[in-house]
Amino acid sequence: MLMKRGVMREFLASWQLASVEKEKQRWEKEKSQLKASIEENKERMLKLESYWIEAQTLCHTVNEHLKEAQAQYQALEKKYNKAKKLIKDFQQKEVEFIQKEDAERRRLEEAEKAHLAEIHGLQVRIAVLESELMQLMKQNGIQVNNNNSNSSERLGVQQHSPSRAAATPPDTRCPHPPDQQEDHRDASSSSRGQVWVGGDGAATSVEAAGGAECSPRKTLQDSPAKSSPSHGQALHSGVRK
Repeated sequence: MLMKRGVMREFLASWQLASVEKEKQRWEKEKSQLKASIEENKERMLKLESYWIEAQTLCHTVNEHLKEAQAQYQALEKKYNKAKKLIKDFQQKEVEFIQKEDAERRRLEEAEKAHLAEIHGLQVRIAVLESELMQLMKQNGIQVNNNNSNSSERLGVQQHSPSRAAATPPDTRCPHPPDQQEDHRDASSSSRGQVWVGGDGAATSVEAAGGAECSPRKTLQDSPAKSSPSHGQALHSGVRK
């Protein structure tokens, strides 16, 4: 019995020792696993810390870029507002310019119409004056021829007798016969500026005097200078007077 009890005690002691060893091995294994897990977690933590530092640096860089972008956006917004204002002012000026251009065009058209009407009226007046001039030239053609012949005769007499012309004072009266003086008075009373036509078809303007006195008539000689445009302008100016 004692031997059995001793064997039982040894068996229990060995069993307890074996169980303790197993428990110890299990705890050692768990300890090693925990150490490995701790090391792995440390590595992960270091990696996460490096990632966090990189992310923080990236966030700082992005923040700087964002600030620069905001500054550029504000500058672009100012430029946009300025350009928008300039475009608006330009459009307003363009509208005003178009309105002024239309008004100026209408004014020029009205002025052109008025000028055309004035030119037409002047052309009609010139035509009427030319017709009146032709009528006066036809009416006074014979009288002018007689006056020219009388002036030529008087000039020849003065050249042949210079001593007589020097001794005799100039006559201020009209040296025409009574019938020519009557015709001359009729022609002088019709208008202040009268047109006389010579035998060669040239014309000149003569200013008549009042009363019995008369101014000397300007006779035209047969020369091509009298048919120049300046002579025609003088003729029209004499008619307008």
